[in-house]
Amino acid sequence: MPQESSSSTATSAAPEQSEEPVDPPPTAEVTEAAPAPDETTVEAPVAFDFPTDIPSDVMLSDADLYTPDASNLAPVRTETEGLAPWFVTEYDWPDTCVEYSQVPAVAMRTVLTTDERSAYHPDVQQVAVFEDDTLAQQELDRWAALLEACDQLGTDDTLVNSTEAFPVGDTQGFAYVLTGEGAPDNYLALFRRGNSVTLLWNPRRLTPLGIDQERVLAVEKAAKAWPLLCRYDPAGC
Repeated sequence: MPQESSSSTATSAAPEQSEEPVDPPPTAEVTEAAPAPDETTVEAPVAFDFPTDIPSDVMLSDADLYTPDASNLAPVRTETEGLAPWFVTEYDWPDTCVEYSQVPAVAMRTVLTTDERSAYHPDVQQVAVFEDDTLAQQELDRWAALLEACDQLGTDDTLVNSTEAFPVGDTQGFAYVLTGEGAPDNYLALFRRGNSVTLLWNPRRLTPLGIDQERVLAVEKAAKAWPLLCRYDPAGC
């Protein structure tokens, strides 16, 4: 039998490899977890609605406002509402010292206490309220500047005047101090709480007390008036 030639054995050719790169299989996308929401929420501050009325109970009582003299007569109280000048203008101070037009406020209440003999020597409290505390501060600053610039009242060279701060509540008030030989000592006190400005004064006391005692009385009255005015304060009562 003839032998088969080895060349007749068929061989299959290897397949050709593709030259194009093969993309790797997609991998799962890793995402970072979102941070947990902050449970603490910050609320926007609520705007304070400044009161613009002045009920009678924000004013000092007769017992706190009236300073009796040696006669110890019962006080006579006069209470009025309505815009007016600050009571300083009742005593004809020079135009360079005071502003004679009515206070640019929304409302005002004035209380005078005196005895039945003379209305010329009253203990005075005036409260004026403004649209907001900024306008109230502007009015207090305006009057402080006027009184600080007031270097003479009348023509009496014996009168001596000065200004000073005094403590009231959590702030300081402004005082105009007038002393002089043969003249009544005066301590005119002004202070602000919230959108209110208060004046306390006894312009011409019938029985002179001396400036030191006038100062003590004014500061004590301011301390008693302060808590009554808390409705005008954004911090509350």
